[in-house]
Amino acid sequence: MRTRIMPGSVAPTVRRLGPDEAPVVLGRYRLRRRLGTGGFATVWLAHDARL
Repeated sequence: MRTRIMPGSVAPTVRRLGPDEAPVVLGRYRLRRRLGTGGFATVWLAHDARL
């Protein structure tokens, strides 16, 4: 995979959230706790507010 930055554009920046900075509500999901973290993602235990 390649990423190209066009002239005059700004490269996107990514900032990882610390464990205490996790959002409490994400859409209809209320995050309970972090289950694990890997190279590409963090997995959370969440409650679906519609169920």
